[in-house]
Amino acid sequence: MMEVEQFSRARYSCMQKLSFGMGHIYNDLCAAVWFSYTLFYLQVVLQVESSTAGTLIMLGQVVDAVATPIVGWAIDKTGVLKVWHFAGTTAVGVGFSLIFSIVPNTNSWWSILWYSGLIILFQVGWATVQISHLAIIPCISQDHTHSADLTTIRYAASVCCGITVYLITWMVLKTTQYVDKFGPDDFYKFREIAFILSFIGIFSSLLFYCGLHAVNYRYENLSESNGLLRPQSSLLKTSIIYQVSLL
Repeated sequence: MMEVEQFSRARYSCMQKLSFGMGHIYNDLCAAVWFSYTLFYLQVVLQVESSTAGTLIMLGQVVDAVATPIVGWAIDKTGVLKVWHFAGTTAVGVGFSLIFSIVPNTNSWWSILWYSGLIILFQVGWATVQISHLAIIPCISQDHTHSADLTTIRYAASVCCGITVYLITWMVLKTTQYVDKFGPDDFYKFREIAFILSFIGIFSSLLFYCGLHAVNYRYENLSESNGLLRPQSSLLKTSIIYQVSLL
C-alpha cells in the first residue's frame, strides 16, 4: 500500500512539473520572435523608418521594465496566480497576433500609435505571465530540490522554444533565398509564423491550466515550512540579489 502511495505521489509530482513547464512556453516563443525578427519585420516588411522601428522596440522594453515590478506588487496583494497568468496570456495572444497580422492602411502617425498600443498590451501581458509563472514555484514546491527542478524545466523549455522558433521561421521563409528579396509581399509569411507559434503557445497554456487545476494559488494559504518563502526585509539583505543584478 505504501509503495502504491509513493508511486502515485511521484507520478503526480512528475505531471505537476511537466504541466508547470508548459506555462511559460508562449512567452518564450514570443520573446524569441521579438528579439530576433521584429526589428527586421518592421523595417523590411512594413517599411517603417529605422529610427521609428528602433523606438518601437525600445518602447516595448521600457514598458516591460515598468510593468514587471507593478505586476509583481499587484500579484503579491491579490494572489490567485492562475487568474493573473490567464489574463497575461490573453494580452500576449491578442497583442502578439495583431502585431504580425494586421497592417494599417497608411504609414502615418496613426499606424505608429496602432503598433505602440499593441506593443504596450503585449509587453504588459508578457510581464504578467512571467511574474505569475515564477510566483507559482514556491506555491507547488515541496522543498528546495523540487524548486530547482521546476526552474530547470522552465529554462530548458525556453531553450527548446528558441530552437522551435528558428526551425519554424526557416521553414516558412526558406522560399526566399536572399535577404534583399524580402519586402512587403512577405507579410503573409510572418503572419503564418505568428499564427503557428500562437497555436503552439495557447495549446501549451491549456495543458498548463489543466495540469495544475488542483493547486491552491493563494499566498495566504502557503505554508512556510518548505523554507521557500522569506520576509521581504530578509530578501533585501541578501547580497546575492545585488550580485546577480550587476551581471
